[in-house]
Amino acid sequence: MNIGIIKNVSFKGIRYNYDGTSVVRRIQHENMDNTAKRIDELEKKLSDADRKIGGYFFGNATVEDAIRCTNDSIMYIKEIHDVYLNAKRMNHELDLALKVSAGSDNKYEAQGKENNKAGLSKVAGYNYELNILNRVFINKVKREKSGNINENIPGSILFFGPNRNGKTLITLSAAEETGCDIVKIAKRNLNEDSFIDRLIKTAEKSEEKFKKDRTRTIIFIDEIDKLVDNNKPDKDKFFEFLKTCSKDYHCTVFAATNYPLKLGFDFKDPEIFPVAMSIDPANHKNKKEIIKHYLSNYDNIGEIDIEAIILKLEDIEKKSGCVFSNEQIKNITEDLAESIATGKATKEDSMKFLEESILSNKNSYSPNIIKYDLLKFKRAYDIIIANKGVENENKGN
Repeated sequence: MNIGIIKNVSFKGIRYNYDGTSVVRRIQHENMDNTAKRIDELEKKLSDADRKIGGYFFGNATVEDAIRCTNDSIMYIKEIHDVYLNAKRMNHELDLALKVSAGSDNKYEAQGKENNKAGLSKVAGYNYELNILNRVFINKVKREKSGNINENIPGSILFFGPNRNGKTLITLSAAEETGCDIVKIAKRNLNEDSFIDRLIKTAEKSEEKFKKDRTRTIIFIDEIDKLVDNNKPDKDKFFEFLKTCSKDYHCTVFAATNYPLKLGFDFKDPEIFPVAMSIDPANHKNKKEIIKHYLSNYDNIGEIDIEAIILKLEDIEKKSGCVFSNEQIKNITEDLAESIATGKATKEDSMKFLEESILSNKNSYSPNIIKYDLLKFKRAYDIIIANKGVENENKGN
């Protein structure tokens, strides 16, 4: 039996897409998991009943026992059928909820295609940065998992840059690409633990996991500047932890921040964030890759003039002195594709539609990386990248 619309994970033939970042998909996952467990229980009972029926033919059971077991078998078969139907009904209702939240069937299908992409294929553009990440982390983790114990895997990687440019997406994609476990630590979920206590507990669990199945853990600390700065008492302990966590606990800290200079560490220290990577606002080349990536999720919209879209966005950026975040470029692309797919705009008048949308949606279509943030980013970039000695001439325009 095949239950579900989006195919990815299967429990006993019940298929569905599990995206842990979606509340609806988590409920769907629990529904399918519980269904599979219940069917296992019923199949064991059915098997036991069938065995007793067989016993009658070999003289090991009475006619009454055989009749009772036959009735039990019929009941179990019916219940298995009902469990499947209930799972199918709930799955359908959850998919409808996703369609409603997406706003249309086209956008829903596009979200499904995006969810089904795996690992680094979820990241649009930024090939230079991803190549570095492959070389210094991903390929090493894969070799380690295959049995090479001499890999020099960094204990910490820092992503910095303006808000909503993909630091979190790259981290999640790297975890998926490598098969690493990922644990997120944020200020809001520390409860009674201190930051260092939570970090050590997480690292100890990471080591247990590695000893069991050679799975490394990524500890993701978003907005790390809220947990570590010059005024925090745990700062020095944290930096000492970074120096040994890869070898001692088989974990790597991925940290993200918009304000890296607040962290107050020696950028020349090769053991503290040996990989410090800027996730810059999208240049012309990356804009093109982002737009192509999200347009590819829509069928039957024909070829769109991507260069014309980029020129329009860059014209707005030039006039305002601000720039679009990658999330905004994604949203603008999806809105344009959705409009063409639903007939609100044609391929030929797509640019006119885009201009009208920009004028009528100034709040969401105005570049949200302002001059002040760009200046702060440039200052951090000049200091950190210069001290880390990272080559940047290959990033391109």
